[in-house]
Amino acid sequence: MDFCRNCEGTEQLIIMAKLDLYGGLLGNGKTTLIKRMLKTAYAGRRVAVIENEIGEINLDSEEFTENSVSVREVTAGCLCCTVKGSFQEAVRTLVQTENPDYIIVEPTGAADLWGIIEACVQVEEAEPNRCILAVNARKIQVFLKVVGEFFYDQIRTARTVYLNFAEKLDARQIRDIKKELKTINPNLEIVDTPMEEIDEDTFRESQFSGGEWKAAKKNNPIQIVSAKEPVKMLPAKRNVKQLLTWTVRFQETFSTEKIKRLLALLEDAEHCRLWRVKGYLPMEGGAVQKVDVAYGEVFQEPRESVSPEKIGVLILIGEKLDIQWLQRKIINCDIRLT
Repeated sequence: MDFCRNCEGTEQLIIMAKLDLYGGLLGNGKTTLIKRMLKTAYAGRRVAVIENEIGEINLDSEEFTENSVSVREVTAGCLCCTVKGSFQEAVRTLVQTENPDYIIVEPTGAADLWGIIEACVQVEEAEPNRCILAVNARKIQVFLKVVGEFFYDQIRTARTVYLNFAEKLDARQIRDIKKELKTINPNLEIVDTPMEEIDEDTFRESQFSGGEWKAAKKNNPIQIVSAKEPVKMLPAKRNVKQLLTWTVRFQETFSTEKIKRLLALLEDAEHCRLWRVKGYLPMEGGAVQKVDVAYGEVFQEPRESVSPEKIGVLILIGEKLDIQWLQRKIINCDIRLT
């Protein structure tokens, strides 16, 4: 709570929103965690959400339609670099129009958390509060090996790591994971509470102190390329990880068998180095199926209400996308593309 002086010299109270940052690699459960927090920690509070997506369409904003929150979409880039100004303007707009108690920031899983924190600190209308990194506990070793230094930097930056799916591991495995994470960031708070048991006291508030994050430097920035057409990889730069995105649109009503064939194809596309596939597919009979593939794991669930423009769309994100190969394979599965 701060005070400023207006042009007449009298003091005015400035009420600042709290900024909660939820980071994590693609498909590690950030959105699910936020939805749970909206029902518990944020219950009865005024909350706004800033969604960042690197594809042409922000699919994750659909996940908040059942909650009474304002959502601002910042697309086509990463909050920490290409759209930093758009992010800061989104925060200011939300504070002025919605007067929220909390602003939840959900960046793309390819975002540099240091850069986002730096952007948060520069917004005078809000103050950093939490920085939670959601991690699939069953795949930490895969991430450390495959994603490498970028994943290490996310762990070093976070104040809290939430171990998603930890209930599927035994006590020894959890103990070993916590020990390894502590070697990377000794000050890390580690939470392994099952998702359905998370409550308002699970994640500590006020994790930031003073200006400690103002000196945050960027490590391993992400370079995003929208691959509407087959593209050539841009020249590699030192300490830059490059991701490609491809937004696929279908002229198709899917049967259970066709979705099965499509997902089998995507799971088998190892040479494409897919990190994430997500979208909403129209089913026979008028239903809509949410599809989510993260590092080889497939999730599906029916959805009742989805914006029409987001139905029949899949977004593919990966380090390497052989789009021509994917197009041929999809067509060979008797699936029509627009």
